[in-house]
Amino acid sequence: EINIKKAYLINAQTVEHISDVLESQKQYSYFIHVSTDHIYDGEELHSEQDNVTITNNYAMTKYLGELAALRIPSAVLRTNFIGRNLQVGGRESLSDWIFKSCLNKDSISVFDDVFFNPLSILSLSKMISLVINKQPLGVFNLGSHNGMSKADFAFAFAKELDLPTNMMKRINSTEANFLKVSRPKNMIMDISKFERVLGISLPKLDDEIVNVSKDYEYDK
Repeated sequence: EINIKKAYLINAQTVEHISDVLESQKQYSYFIHVSTDHIYDGEELHSEQDNVTITNNYAMTKYLGELAALRIPSAVLRTNFIGRNLQVGGRESLSDWIFKSCLNKDSISVFDDVFFNPLSILSLSKMISLVINKQPLGVFNLGSHNGMSKADFAFAFAKELDLPTNMMKRINSTEANFLKVSRPKNMIMDISKFERVLGISLPKLDDEIVNVSKDYEYDK
């Protein structure tokens, strides 16, 4: 957020260069661009036809990346995901942070007014594999059914692992003085287009929480 030039280079210009190269080739190429649900906000369930809502530099540069990808035969996947970040030295995922905080009995605040419908990393990988095989074109929302607030997710995830939650506090994002970046509050996506075009039923978020929690069992 504080370095918009770097954000543009990573999220937008990289995709522009790839699109330029593929567009110049004589043979057919198919491109998959993983985008974000952060371009949505507002009261409604968001479909791919809705206007985007740019709340920060991340969302803006990711959307510019989408526009670059759509110049060539491509699928743009607007998504969010949960699960372990296994990259050495990588940033903690949401579930990593909740797990570590509950395990250490750290006091944390979780947002009761921010809503999403993510997939597990495993489910997302399977869906990307399906996209590779079927090669649909256009923009697709890719998430789970029955989205929830990040607070509800945090408590459900902790409960699944029998972790203590007494140090976890529900708050509204407006109360969070530690937030330095404006963020959307409602990112829940309508995923029916992906299901219809790909001929697949996407999982419920409750079931994804159960599946993701299994990756943390041995670290308790």
